[in-house]
Amino acid sequence: MSEQFTSERLGTLNRMPFSCGDGQLDAYFHQQASQDERRRLARTFVLREVSGVAIAGFYTLSAMSLVPAMLPSEVARKLPRFDQIPGMLLSRLAVDLGFQGQGVGGRLLLDAIARIEAIEAGVFMIVVDAYESARGFYAKFGFQLLPGSGSRMILPMDTVRRALLPHQTGDRALNPGTLDKS
Repeated sequence: MSEQFTSERLGTLNRMPFSCGDGQLDAYFHQQASQDERRRLARTFVLREVSGVAIAGFYTLSAMSLVPAMLPSEVARKLPRFDQIPGMLLSRLAVDLGFQGQGVGGRLLLDAIARIEAIEAGVFMIVVDAYESARGFYAKFGFQLLPGSGSRMILPMDTVRRALLPHQTGDRALNPGTLDKS
């Protein structure tokens, strides 16, 4: 029997039972996420069980840009000479303790990628500010550390289109929303 999840914008679900084990991420989700939504600073999405209201995880997205000099040379040399390169910041991604080790983090990331792909605006890359403990997770999906940035990692959307999406979806369009656990 497969467990099914659905993803949706942050709404009126009870967020208080959610705990990922990181005090800062938990506090953000419980106290700040709604304010950032209202101010249009970030959009928060939750992954929850279809059969219930338990929140398995969440992530936030915000528009951002980087100067080309910050990008790895092999990426920057292929770009036109723009002052800023558009991207999407995946600023927070967290999985509830009760769902950790079940592939929920990957599901959240794929849902975020699908939402970014669906945006009808120029988005060259996905950017994350990864805790040291999360760098391996993001690297497994093709993110690369930006030189001299400390914790910032990027994933060009061309990499997503060429490698990640066909591999994860069997060449079908990846759509945010209902996700079956395989």
